[in-house]
Amino acid sequence: MNRAPVSPDEATQRGQVKRFLDLLTAAASGSGALLAAQAITSGNGKSWALAIVLATYAVFLVLGPRRILARGRLELAVTAMALASTAVIFGAAIIEPSSGLIAATSLLIPITAAVPYLEVKSLRLLMVVAWLATIATAAASLLPDPSAAPGGTGVGRLWGLAVVSGLVLFLLYQSSERLKASSREFRRLFSLSSDLAESTDPGVLGDLVARHLAEATGMDDCLIYALSADTGRLTPFGSHPAGRSLSSQRESLWERPVLGQVIRDRSRVIIEVAGGQGDAVERARLEGLGRKVMVLLPLVAHSDPVGVAELTSTQRGSIDERRLALAGSLAFEAAMAIENGRLYQELHQRALHDPLTGLANRGLSSIESGMRSRGSGACPAHSSPCSSSISTTSRP
Repeated sequence: MNRAPVSPDEATQRGQVKRFLDLLTAAASGSGALLAAQAITSGNGKSWALAIVLATYAVFLVLGPRRILARGRLELAVTAMALASTAVIFGAAIIEPSSGLIAATSLLIPITAAVPYLEVKSLRLLMVVAWLATIATAAASLLPDPSAAPGGTGVGRLWGLAVVSGLVLFLLYQSSERLKASSREFRRLFSLSSDLAESTDPGVLGDLVARHLAEATGMDDCLIYALSADTGRLTPFGSHPAGRSLSSQRESLWERPVLGQVIRDRSRVIIEVAGGQGDAVERARLEGLGRKVMVLLPLVAHSDPVGVAELTSTQRGSIDERRLALAGSLAFEAAMAIENGRLYQELHQRALHDPLTGLANRGLSSIESGMRSRGSGACPAHSSPCSSSISTTSRP
C-alpha cells in the first residue's frame, strides 16, 4: 500500500499528537474510574455524573481525534481534541462548582496542546473560546455547592492539580523536543548539501549519501544501488561503512523482486526477521547479514527512479516515522547525487574521448604528453595522479 510522503516535521507532529491523545485518554479513563469508585462508596450523584462525562470523553478521543489523525488531518484532529477538552472542563465546573478554579486552570491544557499545530486563524478562534470558557468556569466556582462531600474534596483537588500540572509539563516537554528534532534535521540536511557540493566524484558522492542516511536513521549500515536503464540491474554506488559497496554484487530485479517493487511503486518497504514480516528472500538475506531490520527506500530524480537505498540494523524497532520521513528527504538528495555523478562522468567521457570511435582525443593525448614530459606522474594543473583525475569508468 502506497503512503503519502510526509516531511520529518510533520511526522514528528503526528507522533507527538498521538502520544498526547494516548496520555489524555488514559488520564480521562483513570479519573473516571476513581470518580466511579467514589460514587459507589459515597453515593454521590455528582461523582457519577463526572465519571460518565469523563468516560464519554475518553471514548470520543478514541473514535474522533485519533481516527482523524490516522487519516493525516493533523490540524482537524487537534482542533477537535481542544474543543472537546474545553467543553468537558466547563461541564465539570458546572457539575462540581467547588472544582471550578482547578477546571479554569485546566483550560491551559487544550491551548498548550494546540499552539504548535494550528494555523494562526484557527488558533486565534480557539483562544477566544478558551478565554470565554475560563471566565465562565471561574464564575461557576462561586456558585453554592451544599452537596459537596467534605471528605473527598481535598483528595479530588489534589488529584486534579496533579493531572493538570502533569499534562501541561508534558506538552511543554513535547514542544521542546520538537524544536530540538527540527534543529537536528535541518543541520543534517544542510550538512549533506554542503558535502555534496564539495565533490563530483561518483564514488565519493555515493559514500557521503550512504553515511548521512545511516546516521540520520540510526541504522547500522547503508548500501546505495544505482539502476542501469540499459540492463535493468542495480549496481552498488556507495555505502556506509565505506568499502562495503566494493564487496557487494550487482543485483537483478528478478533475483530480488522486492527491489523491483520499491522502484515500481516508488514507496518504501520495511522488512523484519522477527514475526516473518516481509519477503522470504529478503528475510533470508537479513539473517545472512546478521541484521534484524531492513528499510528499502526508492531513489527518484526528476520523476524517474534511479536506484534504491538499503538500510539495515541489528536492533528491532530502531527506526520511527520521523526518521523514516527524514530518510525520505535525504533519499531525494541521494537520487540527485546519482544523476549528477552520471552526468559528470558522461561529460568527462565525451571531453576526453571521440564520441564515434571511443578512442582518446587530443585533449586526453595532451594531458598524457604533459604527464610524460614532467616525469612526475602528475597531470598539468592537477596535484593528483592522472589515474584518478581522468578515470573514465564509473562504479554504476
